[in-house]
Parts: sequence; structure tokens; C-alpha cells
Amino acid sequence: MRSALTVLGCVVGVAGLVAIVATGQNIVRAQTTAFVAGSRADLTIFSWNVDRGVARALEALPNVAHAELRSTFATKWQLGRDWQDVYIIGLNDFNSIEVNRVQRAAGAFPVGDELMPEAAIRQFTRVDVGQPLLIRDRAGQVHAVTISGFAYSPAAISPALTQLPIVYAPAERVRRWMDTVGDNAIIIRFENFALKDETVAAVERLLRQRELPILQRQVRDPNNFVGKRELDALVQVLGLFSALGLLLSAFLAANTLAAIAAESTREIGIMKAVGATRRHILQIHLTSALVYGLVGSLIGLPLGIGVGAWLYARIAGLTNIPLDFQVTPHSLGLGLLVGLGVPLVAGLPAALSASRVTVQAAMNAPGVAAEFGQAAWQRLLARVAGLPTGVLMAVRNLGRRLGRNLVTLLMIALAVAAFLAAQITSGSVNTAISDIFRAYTADAYVSLAEPAPPTVAGLLRATPGVVEVEAWSLTNGLFRQRQVRVWGMPPDTRLYTPDLRAGRWLRPGEPDSVVVSSDVAQERGIAVGDQADLEIGGRVRRLTVVGIVVDNAIFLGSAIAGKVFAPLETVDRLRDRDTADFFALRLADPRQTAVDTTLADLETRARAFRPATESAHEDLAAAEGPARLLTLALGAMAVLVGLVGALGVLNSLTLNVVERRREIGVLRVLGARDRQVAAVFLTEGLALGLAGWLVGALLGYAVGQGFVWALGRALFPLPFVFPPSLLLASLLFALLITAGASLGPSLAAARLPAATALRYE
Repeated sequence: MRSALTVLGCVVGVAGLVAIVATGQNIVRAQTTAFVAGSRADLTIFSWNVDRGVARALEALPNVAHAELRSTFATKWQLGRDWQDVYIIGLNDFNSIEVNRVQRAAGAFPVGDELMPEAAIRQFTRVDVGQPLLIRDRAGQVHAVTISGFAYSPAAISPALTQLPIVYAPAERVRRWMDTVGDNAIIIRFENFALKDETVAAVERLLRQRELPILQRQVRDPNNFVGKRELDALVQVLGLFSALGLLLSAFLAANTLAAIAAESTREIGIMKAVGATRRHILQIHLTSALVYGLVGSLIGLPLGIGVGAWLYARIAGLTNIPLDFQVTPHSLGLGLLVGLGVPLVAGLPAALSASRVTVQAAMNAPGVAAEFGQAAWQRLLARVAGLPTGVLMAVRNLGRRLGRNLVTLLMIALAVAAFLAAQITSGSVNTAISDIFRAYTADAYVSLAEPAPPTVAGLLRATPGVVEVEAWSLTNGLFRQRQVRVWGMPPDTRLYTPDLRAGRWLRPGEPDSVVVSSDVAQERGIAVGDQADLEIGGRVRRLTVVGIVVDNAIFLGSAIAGKVFAPLETVDRLRDRDTADFFALRLADPRQTAVDTTLADLETRARAFRPATESAHEDLAAAEGPARLLTLALGAMAVLVGLVGALGVLNSLTLNVVERRREIGVLRVLGARDRQVAAVFLTEGLALGLAGWLVGALLGYAVGQGFVWALGRALFPLPFVFPPSLLLASLLFALLITAGASLGPSLAAARLPAATALRYE
């Protein structure tokens, strides 16, 4: 039993480490491979009615390797009874794609009235090849289409992050649905990304010469990609839990090996009496530790690979990188090193102690019973009274084998701390997401496929159930040469409540003022009163910073973090337009079913403008998607660490039962029943659990703060959330693992016959 527990502790530690390291390395490999294979666009520009001659002219520019056109179209399709948002990308030639490549995962490329969704959609929606669907065109007319197959593109974003499926179709058919003659998206790949600034300027000059509008521009950030923050945070947290698991495994190995060394004291005396040296004793004990580590590693390595493959599959599905899981030599080597090294290091103190035992001390060793009662604190425990006999024995037994019980207590404390840290981190992330969206008091948002006169706001406002409508402007830009999301808002907006950290909000009559998010201000060293250039589509305007807000509501899956807020008129001038394509709405009934009904009516009334609607509930759900994966990973790690803590209790009590067999026999002779003998050891385990919970609660509070801080650095600043109910939950967790682990040894002690116990040597 002791050997099995030691091996199991090594298995858990090795498996956890291999799973985490292998998953992290596969994520890095997958992103690199996906970028090379997908040939992602370095520059994306949205325009209108772009003909193919523009693509040829762009490819003639210096540093432009490839330029291709797309027709993109946000609309609705009907899956079952419901109409849902969908984003259609029209390609002119599926067999000749050099930028944002699309690969066939199943079926065939679409022709005619056919669509080819991203394969990731099958994780969330039931669709099959050959399935008929309905889709709306720009005028709101419904068309019958068929699923031709499923695609995979590393450049696409998984619906798990955006709640918006991506499908591909022939560009000619998309243009017909949009009622245009040209494309509306230009994607370009550079030969040398270091020359991006000059190339972007040349591209924009050419487009202006051809009188093509630059509605939106986005330059690829080589240090960021969609979902990178979430993956970094996830791997970081899992690494922290893996370290906790390794620490617990070391404690478990040290506890068991120390017990084995103590129990073999007489054998050591006999060996030394016949000529064994300290070196021989040391070699025997360390060889035993090495064997435990080797067996644990041989089991833990394949188990860790399996867990890592499962974890990677979940993450790959989230980020749309379905590449095969590969076993990395680095993860195997590190797992083997830890599997062999942890037992050796953990068993070294016990081995050194055993090698120092003299022959006389070994042969005169009195056993565990005679040692008790010599220390002052042991005598204090002996004076405890007023409790049932079984409870008294359990409490007093905590003073025997103090070192072992302290290590067991620490293992329980670490398990409780891991449980609390997981719950605190998960709660803090969920609270942060809720707080983030509290600033946005709109119930729904409407974006138009192309800019429309501002009078369209009146049409939206006339929809039953719509109480208030504000025209906003949403685009990408550069602020102090940093990519940001630019929000144009009315200075007197009533649908956004800024969380100011410094300065003030925008005021009417101040077109050259701007408010920046705290992450942009911190990264660029911006303070209230500073002036900086805001660039949108090649147009630049110098603005004065009047305020700094905390706003992290760029979806968790977004590759652009950081915002600037400017007056709507200022953003429209930089975008060279006096039209609107984005609106925030407040509705009479904010409940989800009522919102969905109102938006469906609005889409019908405003179908001429091809509105794409999204409720605040959908926004929140999109942000909570990655958080659910994080919560799942945190829960799995907490269970893993809790398992190691339970093994520690099981190990300690099993050793106690073995060492105190004679005492059990005496209790049996004196008339103790099975239930009474079992109660002694069960109470002893629960007492360890209660003491471990007290230490673990304090430790968990500190560890939780560290986890939240580390996760906040990877994502965005997080609030520290520690509800009192977590204390009760952690107490139940501690008692559950200790009661479960104590049950086996307690029943074993209860079933031990008196004659067998008294004959134990």
C-alpha cells in the first residue's frame, strides 16, 4: 500500500507537468504552423465596389507579395426555426488563394447557391453536408442554399469566441445578394513586414487615386493574435497549479519514504552489525526512491500525454487551430527528470537520517508508543478531557509521529489553498466580465452593411419596443502609433457610463478632445492634458486627452486591446463621411426573449439597410465563452491537487494503522467494537482535515491574490473576489477529501482481528 501511494503521487505530479508543458508547446507550434500555412493577411482594408484591376495594381506596388479581394456580408441564416447571425466571405477562386487560405475539411468547395461553413461550427450547431438552409440578402429577400462541405482557415475566428459563424461562398453569388458589382474587402500580404508603414501608405495613396473609400483598415500585429491573451492566461494558471501538484507530490513521497525508513530501523541495525556502512544504507534507500520515481514516471508520462492531448483539443477548438497533438521531447524529458528527481530529493532527508542510526540505537528502538508524552505539548494533549473516548484518542494521536502529521496537514492545506485559488480566480474573472459590460447600458446594437444617412436612426426609433437610439462610430485606428479600437460617441451619450480613473468625460463643443482606456495610457505613458495624433484611414488629427477610463470590453477573443473615445463628429471627419453604420439601442423590455423579438421586427423594417443586430446578452455570452474554458481548467486542476492531498491523508493514516496494530489488538481485547476502532482513525483524519483547512484558508487567500494578479497581467486588471461562502465551501472540500481518504484505513483497522494485531512485529 505504501509503495502504491508513493508511486501514485509520482504519477500525478509527472502527468500534470507533462500535460501542461506539452499543451503549451503544441499551442506555440500550432500558431506558428497556422500562420505559415494560412498565409495570414498583413493588411486588411474594407472599401466598396472594388474591381479586380485594383488587386493587380496593388500587387505591382513595392513590398506587396499578394493582393486579393473578398466580398464580405453580415446577414442572417435560418437553422431550424431560428434566424441567426452569420458572416459570409465570398471568394473569387477557391482554387487560387494566397492570402488567408481556406482549406477543404469535408465535402466540396461551394458553387452557385452553396455555402461552406468553417468546420468549427459543428461543435456548436448541428449542420451536415447537403443540408438545405435559408439566407437573407441585402433587401431582406430569402434564398434557399445548401451546405456543400466544411472549411478550415487559420485566419478565421472560432464561433466559441465570437458567437458568429463564418461561411464561404462564391463571390459572384455574394455580390448578387449584396446588390453590388465589386468587392468590399482587400487583403494584402507583404514581402517584408518591417516595411509595413511605407507599404500601407502606398496602398492608401493608390486607393485614393481611384476614389475608393477606406472604411476601415487593420494591420496585423505580429505579437498578437485572436485569443492570445486567453491562451497565455490559461497556460500560466495551469502552470501554477502544476507547480502546486509537484509540491504536493514531493511531500507525499517524503512522508512515505520517511515512514519506510523509520519502520526499517531494526533492519538497519542488523545490516550495520554485519558490516554495512552509511553509504550502503544511503544507496538502498535512494535506490528505493529511484524505483518509485521510475515506475511513477512510466505510468505518469503516457497519462500526461493523454491529458495534454485532451486539453489541447479543447483549446484548439476554441482558437480554430485543429492541428494534431504532438509529443515533444522536451516535455517527456522534463517529466522524466521530475519523476526521478522529486522522489530522490524528497527521500534524501529520510535516507540520510537512516544512515546515521547506530547499531545500539537501532536495536534498542522502543517504537512509536514509548516516544509519546515526553514533549511539553504532548503532555498538554494528554490533559485534554471532556470528549468521547474515541475522539480523545484521535486528538492525542495527532502528537505521535509529529513530522508525518505536520506534512499531511500541510498537504491538506495546499489542497485547500488550490481549491480556494481556483474558485477565487474563476469568480474574479466572471465578476470582471460582468463589471466590464456594466458600462454599456445599451440593450442591443445594430450595424449596417454600408453607411446610411443619419435619418435611419428615426426608422430604428420607430420600431415598437425601441426607447432610445444613438449613432456611434466604431473603427480601428492608430493612437501614438499603437493600434486601438476607436469609438465615436455623442459627448452627452446616455448609453455609456464611463468608469473614470482620471480627468473627465467628453463635453459638447470640444471636437479635439479624446478619452483613452487605462491600458493605452499606461503603455504609452499618457496623462490627462497630453496631446497625441489619432490616425484613421491615413487621416490624422491631433487631440487632447481629457480623461482616462477603465474599459476592457474588447471581447476576450479580440486581437486588439485598448480603446480611445472621441466625439462622433471628429471620428466621422477622420473617416471622411457624414453617414452612420452603427447604432446603440435601449429597449423597453431588456429581457432576452423580448430583445430578440424586438430585433427581429427591426430587421424586417430596416431590411433595405441590411442590418446586423446583436443583443447585449450575446455580447456577454461571447465574452463568457473563454471564461468557461478557464473555469473548466481551474476546476480540473483543483480536483487534481485535491486528489494528491487525499492521497497524503490516505498514506498517513494507512501508516498509522500499520504502526499501531498492537494497540488495535489491545483495544479489541478490551472489548472495543469495529465501529469504535474505525471512529478513532476516522476522527483522526477529520481532525487533520480541520487543522489543514484552517491553514489552507489563510494560504488560499494569499495564493488566490497571486493567481488573480498573474491572470490580470495576462488579460486585464481583475478585481479580487472572495465571498464568505468560499470559506464554507473550502471547509466542506477539506472534510470531504479527508473523510474519503480516512475511510479505507479506518475500515481496515476495524476489520483487523485481535490475534493478528497482537502478533505484528
